[in-house]
Amino acid sequence: LSLSLSGRREELYQLDEGELFMELIRDVANELDINVLCHKILVNVGLLTHADRGSLFLAKGSLEDRYLVAKLFDVTQDTELEEAVQKAKNEEIKIPFGVGIAGYVAQTKEIINLKDAYKDPRFNNTIDLRTGYKTQLILSMPICNYEGDVIGVAQIINKTNSSNEFTDKDVEVFK
Repeated sequence: LSLSLSGRREELYQLDEGELFMELIRDVANELDINVLCHKILVNVGLLTHADRGSLFLAKGSLEDRYLVAKLFDVTQDTELEEAVQKAKNEEIKIPFGVGIAGYVAQTKEIINLKDAYKDPRFNNTIDLRTGYKTQLILSMPICNYEGDVIGVAQIINKTNSSNEFTDKDVEVFK
């Protein structure tokens, strides 16, 4: 995956799941830059789950005032690392724990898998309104450190294939 992903997307789609996992493991073993690593993981999770895009949020703040900030935002299979980082900075997304799906996941440490985001009262459509994107499916999960504290939230949204849900297999891949 060291070549441009946009140039290799079709090749990657041809790999079976095991080959794609091995490719990702090789990349992880050889990559020391955490931004590059997180980007590669998000792109590959998107390929494996047929997610349209994914984001990575990091936990910040004091114990009384915890919030998430976007580290990588709206990553698609074609999004280059610099673009994802810049988009996160430009959007200045700050989500308090407990607010929206990602904030709820950060607060409760639960995995959330929604089939219709707009029917869930926890969903906050502010980002959709800002970006013009329509979120339907959401798979969101906490990232915890060795002590069990939430250090971030990973989230993928919508599918690029005809499926209208993230399956149990998608959840396992995302974990």
